[in-house]
Amino acid sequence: MKKPPLFLAAFANSNDSWLDALSQEESRMRNTLAPLHDQGRIEYLSIGSTSVDDIYKNFNRYHNRIIAFHFAGHSGASLLELIDQDHRAANLALLMGMQEHLHLVVLNGCANQAQVEALLDAGVKVVIATSSAINDAWAAVFSGQFYEALQSGKTIEQSFKTAISYLEERHQFNRAQVQMRGIKRNNDRKPVLPWGLYCASEEDLNWKLPEERFSREAIGGVPRLSGGSPPSSM
Repeated sequence: MKKPPLFLAAFANSNDSWLDALSQEESRMRNTLAPLHDQGRIEYLSIGSTSVDDIYKNFNRYHNRIIAFHFAGHSGASLLELIDQDHRAANLALLMGMQEHLHLVVLNGCANQAQVEALLDAGVKVVIATSSAINDAWAAVFSGQFYEALQSGKTIEQSFKTAISYLEERHQFNRAQVQMRGIKRNNDRKPVLPWGLYCASEEDLNWKLPEERFSREAIGGVPRLSGGSPPSSM
């Protein structure tokens, strides 16, 4: 039985620097993509409290089924911060390059633009990454708007522009209480909109979520959580 393409999301909070909006981001993504999951167009899997073992286990288990990967949590120029240890960007690119159908990677953490070149060189078609620190609340809003647009049938480029446009309209966020998603945080820095859209070819920006439907037996009932649920907001 042919299985549907997989949308894999990983969320990694930190007890040392808790991100209040992370569980909200996971919930909104899961609810947004649930209709496509229910229709059999994709399978959505969310890894809560992500560890290095979780990353490797799921990239092995769903080899060549993963079409999109979303990371949310603390990050930096050369790593993603997971709950047990940092995941080096070079090893992440190696894993991504082994996924034949991986089209989209979203790194929704601070200052990870330096990871883009390795991901594109590995064969990822489109990467969304950040050039500087990002506000935790803004990060959740960005991904929410981006995936709502993508779910509606817009292309990656259209969805990205929709999310950025929405954020530009919402400068009412409290800039006195800035919680950043960086390994090294500077809470005095003025929040900006640092998300960038990077691609191997401009044609890849026209990609949309798949329209083909798979059988219910092949996909299961509801979007799933793996590796523990994301921590609730404190």
